[in-house]
Formats: sequence, C-alpha cells, structure tokens
Amino acid sequence: MSGTPIELLLEKLPDAKKNGTGWMAKCPSHEDRRPSLSVGVGDDGRALIHCQAGCTPEAVVAALGLTLADLMPPRTNGHATATKPRGKIVKTYPYHDADGNLLFESVRFDPKDFKQRRPDGNGGWIWNLQGVDRVLYGLPALLQVDSESFVFVTEGEKDTDRLMACGIIATTTSGGAGNGHKTDLAPLHSHHVVFLPDNDKAGREHVEALAQALDGKAASIRVLALPGLPEKGDASDWLDAGGDIEDLVGMAEQAPLWTPATATSKATGDTADDGAQGSRPKVSNVDIEEVTLPDGEKAIVTTAKTPDEVGTNVFQKVGPIYALGNRGLFVPDAQTVRFLPDDAAAFAWLKNNAEVYWAARANRGGTVVTRAEFMAHLSACPAERFADVSELPHHPSVPATFYCDTKLPSPNPARLTEFLDHLNPATPTDRALLEAMILTPGSGIQCGARPAFVLASDYGRGSGKTATAEAVAFIWGGSVDTSLATRDGIDRLRQRLLHDSTAMRRVVLLDNLRGTTSNAEIESLITAGDIQGHKLYVGDATRPNRLTWIVTANSPSLSRDLADRSIVIRIGRPHRSDFTGWALRFIAEHRMALVATAIARLAGPALCSIPADCRDRWTAWQDAVLCRVDGGDLAAAEIIARRPSVDADAEDWGEFENEIREIIRAIGHDPDTETVAMPLTVLAARLSATTNLHWTPKGLASRLGEFAGVDGAEQFTRNPSRSAGGRTWLWHPSKRPAMRPETTPEASRTVRVEYPDFARLNPRTLERIDRWT
Repeated sequence: MSGTPIELLLEKLPDAKKNGTGWMAKCPSHEDRRPSLSVGVGDDGRALIHCQAGCTPEAVVAALGLTLADLMPPRTNGHATATKPRGKIVKTYPYHDADGNLLFESVRFDPKDFKQRRPDGNGGWIWNLQGVDRVLYGLPALLQVDSESFVFVTEGEKDTDRLMACGIIATTTSGGAGNGHKTDLAPLHSHHVVFLPDNDKAGREHVEALAQALDGKAASIRVLALPGLPEKGDASDWLDAGGDIEDLVGMAEQAPLWTPATATSKATGDTADDGAQGSRPKVSNVDIEEVTLPDGEKAIVTTAKTPDEVGTNVFQKVGPIYALGNRGLFVPDAQTVRFLPDDAAAFAWLKNNAEVYWAARANRGGTVVTRAEFMAHLSACPAERFADVSELPHHPSVPATFYCDTKLPSPNPARLTEFLDHLNPATPTDRALLEAMILTPGSGIQCGARPAFVLASDYGRGSGKTATAEAVAFIWGGSVDTSLATRDGIDRLRQRLLHDSTAMRRVVLLDNLRGTTSNAEIESLITAGDIQGHKLYVGDATRPNRLTWIVTANSPSLSRDLADRSIVIRIGRPHRSDFTGWALRFIAEHRMALVATAIARLAGPALCSIPADCRDRWTAWQDAVLCRVDGGDLAAAEIIARRPSVDADAEDWGEFENEIREIIRAIGHDPDTETVAMPLTVLAARLSATTNLHWTPKGLASRLGEFAGVDGAEQFTRNPSRSAGGRTWLWHPSKRPAMRPETTPEASRTVRVEYPDFARLNPRTLERIDRWT
C-alpha cells in the first residue's frame, strides 16, 4: 500500500483524474454518475476530500474502508513523517460464506487497530469491503447448530473464539459496535439468542439495535450483562477473571426474556418510569394493564388503541409527524428533516426515539392497529400538512413551507464579492446577471416566476460554464442534474424532482446543451406553478415549482418560447486556474455566510428600477431580484437584446425571408417596394425546389405560423381576404400590419402571382435560382 495519505486515498480511487492542483473522482458513498468527489492535499500533507452531493467525509472514507485518521499524516516528534506505518498484524479473523469460501478478514494490528480486507483474486488483498456481503463470524459452524441450543452473540471475534474454544456456540457481527446493521442476521432467526454486551454505552446500544432487528424473528432473545466487569470489559475479561462456562450457561438460562418495552432499561439500567431521568418515552398500539384475577393471581391485560389514540401518543411523547403535501411523511431532525417513505422507515425512527411495543393482538378490547394501518392514518391525519420543506430560508418566507432550524450567521457582503471576483463574466453586465442568478434561488416569489439562466461562451470548452453553474447550485444545497439525451428524460426528471433526496434542492442543471432545443415539457416546467408526476410508493404527487433552471451551452439554439423564458449570461475567456477546487473549498467554509448575505440582499432596498420598456413576463422576478443588483436596470435591457441571439426560430425566419425575397426577385418583382400575394401551393413547390427539402402546403403553413412574434416575420402574413384569389400569403415591403388588398393605398401595388408564372420562368431566371441555391 502507498505511504502518504493522498497516495493511500488515490489508490482507493482508481478513476480519479487530475483537475488543476487536485483530483476529481466518483464518490463511493453514493451512486455517482458524474465525478463529484473533490480531492486535494493540505499544507500539512493531509488528504482533503469534499463530496459535492453532500456525503459526509466519514461516509466517504468508510465506503473506501478507511477512517478519517488515514487522511492525516502521522507525526513523529511533532513532524509529519513521509510514510504512515500500519503497525504489525497480530491476528486475522476470517469470515466465510455458507459453503466455507473466504469472503473477507478482520485484521488486528499492534498498536491496536482494526481493518477489513478482502481477497483480490490474485493472492493479494483489497482493504475495503465494497460489494461484499457481511456475514456472521463462524457462519458455516453456526448453520450446523440445533435451533434449540443457545447462540451467544459477543461484540468481537476475540470473545467469540474464546467461547467457541470452551465448547460454547457463539458468533459476532463484523465491524464492532455500531455496525451490526450491515450484517445479515438471518442465520439467527428461529434460534435462542443470548447477547453478551461489553460494559460500556456503545456495547449496550449495539446489543439493543441487534435485539430490535431480531424482534419477532428469533425464538427468544436474552441480554446477559456479565457480573463484575470493569468499564469497557467484555466476555474475555470475565473468563480471565475466573468466570466459569457452566455458570455462564446457568446465568443465560435464568436471564429474563428481552422485549421491546424493556430493551433500554435492561441494557442501561435506567428506570422504566415515564419522566424518570435517563428513561425514554413508551409507544404502543395497546394499553397494558396489570389486573388481579378472582383467584388472586396477577395478569396482564392488553386493550387495542384506535389509530387516533396511537397517533396522539406518538405526537405527545416522541414528536410531531408532518405530511409533505401528497408526497409522504417527514419529521424534524436537528437542522434538517428525515423522510418516512414507508412503515419500516417510520418505525426505525420511532425505535430510535422511544421504547416501541407493537402488539400483534390484544387479549381484550378489539383488533389492534397494524403498522401499515397506522401509517395510512398518519398520512390522512398528520400533526400538520405542509406544501414544501426547506433547509434554508427564502425572502419573503413562503407560506405552508416547513423551514428547518438552520442558524445563519450575520451577512458578510465581502464574501459574496470575493466569490463574484473569482467568476469569469465576459462583461460587467454579465457580472450583474451572475449576481442575480446567485440571489434567485433564495427568493420567495410565486411559483413558476423564475426565468431560466443560459450560460454561454464564445470561447468553447474550459471557460467555466459548468463549474460556475455547479458552484452556484452548491451554495443552495446542490443541483438536480438532467439531460435531454433520452426520450424518457423528462419523465425521469419529474420522478427525481419528486424524490425525497431532492426535495430541498433549488437548482436544476441542464448541462452541455447541444443542437437546437425545442422541448415543450422543459418550457412548461420552467413556468408551471406545480410539478406533477409519479412518486414511488405514493402514486401521483405534486411539488411547488420554486426551482431555478441553469442551462450551459457553447452556442445555445433555443425555441422562441424557451428563449423568451431565458436570460443569457456570457462567460469570458478561459483562465488558467483551479476554480472548481477553490470554489468547493470556499463554499464549504463560507456557504452559510453567502446564503445569509443573499437573503439580506433580497430583503434590502432596491438599488435600481427597471425601465418600463424593459418589463416582460418576469416582472415579479425583476422587482424581487434584479432590482437588488447594482446595474440591474442596464442588465434588463441587455436581457431583451440578447434573446434573439439564442432564438432558433428567429434564425430560421431569416433563412425563410432570404429565400422568399429571392423567389420574388426571380419572377421580376421588387420585395422592397411591392406587396405580393403568393399562393401557398406555389410557395411550397418553389421552396421544395430551391431548398432541396420537401414542403407541403399544410406543413409550410404550420411552420410559418410558428414564426408569429419573431421580429421581422410580420412582413409575411396570411391574407385576410380572398379577393386576391385562393389561399394566399401576403409579402409586405415594410414591417407594417397586414392590409386587405382592396384597401391598399394607391402608392402600393399588389401583385397576384399565379402558378403558371412559376411554370414559365425563363432559363436565365432558373439559372439565377440554381446559382442561389
């Protein structure tokens, strides 16, 4: 293995590619289609990692089979050493599958440390467990055990080996305390399980989690706290102190059965009374009462609760459960929220916060509420229903939105200025537009009132379009990336926008747009009030549309509708700098200050006013955002001026106009002075001949209709009168409204072009058309 932390890390990331002074790689902690893991080297030699998708450093290194300590250079006499000693291997503990094949090993080092490794198939080792099924230690022997026998579960392989050497059937999960959920516990089903927890909080919590996982599956569950153990003591310490195996079996037989209602009190020694210090609230679908029978014996009576009674019990003792529109349930969780998509997720949350006893039946008083029935009741009757949920604030705040308890620092305009200084706008106006783009996701204006931002550049690749878009999205929690490469891309995008993992994302990134884009779905999504689609396990779902769309393209070519919905921002000449690496580090450190500054800017006074002739369909955005940007009034005029440059319909009309003018000249008329009535059949035939494209009258009429509103297209309009004969279109020599031929002023001459005129074109005219085409 490599020596320095960065070499060790890059060895685990074979797909890493150099990016400036650092590297970019696919994050192993989540399904990563595009490299989102930034890797670098600190001044002191430590390895730096940051996942743009939001994975924590702990999760990333754990997925690589490392720890955070592996990213730090070891120190000798206060100075970092060139290599990191791994220590001496003192013991290996092999894990086998049911057939006895080696899956992986747990390795103990001296000084004390544990790592997992798996065979690479060539006689070597890979020091992580990616793609390996976690199994119980000693699985082949465990599968031969009679189901009537006790199976002792310890916290480590050393204790298991000690018990097995004494003739006791024992096993353990891999990875120690806190990692039991990664191991397949199915071989323990139907067995009588006895847990031997280590004498510390982590050991007790580890045992409780495993017992909860085996609840209702194991034949019986007992938790045996060995007597006389020192702090952090384990089964081996008990045996070393003179513990006897027969005593161990006897204590296991006498240990009380574990139940969910007493799990915590048994593991920690806390009192079971509600409200006692250290106790946890109790949640159940039945009322439990001890009664005295006529013969004097005591008995436990359980009475079923109604769904509403169970819900009230949960809300009062654990906390409220909210509904997110028709998209499912969620609960507050520190400075974020936790989604509860199904009953398994909901009860995992409940068990983490309360002692849960969910009875399968009641011996008195009705039919109990099942987990699925309780979830259905919560969906219909939550503590409160919200339309949206957000980790960060808006200004103004959006009604019916659940805002997490995120603490923002004081605004720091200098940080926003520093961030803008590192961007690459082509002009000062583009800098103002970039600032508006940064502020837009924080605005609380009505749904569908945000324009799309198109980042373009005359300098092609490397100018920083995608890096700029990703950095801005990162400020607001990341982006939902999409592509129009596949026909089902829009349906997939709708599903992703309705998924819990993107519920709080505010930016949609359409990267590297190519060709002419005319997509009615995209156009409607930008301005729609709500986004509707199918959500797994829910069905039809709806999300309020407060998304900010960012599109990147070298030479954008958009339909007129999409161009009208867009703001074009020009990126300048490429610079030789590691902007991506700088931006990730800068935003990671100052993200909340940037958000606070953006919100303060939106809440502050307007810095300019938008001229009346620059008002368009985005008036609400202009007043809420663009007016808060210095130079926003000049930017408003530039926004309108730039739209034709990306409007593919305007470009197409220019080609049509040139061809129509040439045809008019070819038949001996002047398109600059004469009004010409042209039959659609004649025009379609002549355009088919001159453009090598097949035009039908119906198809041509449809295409000409699409040019409505394009600057200059008013020169060629449908003839409102039949007095000129047949279905004709009128060419007007100037950009004036279409007029009926009979009311045309004397100074203008209307020429009727018949089909025979085209048929009798002289050879010289045909040569002119051939040369032109």
